[in-house]
Amino acid sequence: MAARPGMGVMSLQALDKLINQHKLGDERKLIHQFAKSDVDYKLAQILIRQLIQDRAVGELSNSIQDLASNVARIEKLCERGWEPSEQQSKLLKSLVKHFLIKSTSSYSTIGSLVGTYIQDHHEKLRLGLYVTDHTVRTAINTCVNTIVHDSKSNLRKAIWQSLAGDKTNKKKTVDLDVFARRMVKDYHLPKIPDVVPDSMLANLALMRNIGHSLIAKEDEAQRVGVVGRRRGGDTGFWTILEKRLDELYEKHGEDRKSEGWQEWEKEVISEDKAMHARMTRTTALSRDAIELALEGSGAVASQLDLQNGDVDIQDLDLAATAV
Repeated sequence: MAARPGMGVMSLQALDKLINQHKLGDERKLIHQFAKSDVDYKLAQILIRQLIQDRAVGELSNSIQDLASNVARIEKLCERGWEPSEQQSKLLKSLVKHFLIKSTSSYSTIGSLVGTYIQDHHEKLRLGLYVTDHTVRTAINTCVNTIVHDSKSNLRKAIWQSLAGDKTNKKKTVDLDVFARRMVKDYHLPKIPDVVPDSMLANLALMRNIGHSLIAKEDEAQRVGVVGRRRGGDTGFWTILEKRLDELYEKHGEDRKSEGWQEWEKEVISEDKAMHARMTRTTALSRDAIELALEGSGAVASQLDLQNGDVDIQDLDLAATAV
């Protein structure tokens, strides 16, 4: 369309400068034609361009909304299917075992202790999602509770096996010091103490004391022909242990370094050593009773369910795990 004489207010040089400034060289011809058009044509072009742009923006907005909905659905599906990786599962198992070997007032709260520890050290443990994502936290807590159940079962079996003896001499118990070193090597992290603390020795001695009583009871039931606990049934070990710990903490208080606790530790360790010496000199507990107590929740992987090397402590940068 021909331009109206005298309508132009911008020189060709000024227009080209503006085109170059906005890097619109490929559209130079179209812009020149537009500049030469009359006002009515320009207004119509502007309106049409605006309407086209509005329609494109609307279509893009709808596409973005659809994409956002799809992403939200994918996130929900991912949340439902989220579970710890193999490496994370090994880390959680190591943490659970570490807390099991430490002195504690209750073994029923191990899962909560591990959860609190992860919360406080999530950066070192590379489990930041535990703090920020409810789904991940729930999945990890569920995994931890399962590990606690299995690890407690394996710990109880290890106690029974220490009373049954080792493969080289099945009629002798394992000495408390030897047993404790094995357990600490398998359970404690990141640094294994050179000398097993009396608090750990005492806890293991208490467990062995309870285990000895339960196995002796089962052995006596078999001797007199009384139907004892069914294979795979609950031994009652953890219930008795919790009761004994409640009594001890009520008597000696929460400070495990107090004089009362130290005296108890020496006493229970001494009793275990005396029991070991007595059983070494005489006949050990019935192998049938031991095997009955070990059955029920899966085979024992090794003598003490050792799993050294599950987690490379250096690679995982556990740092402050020595609690």
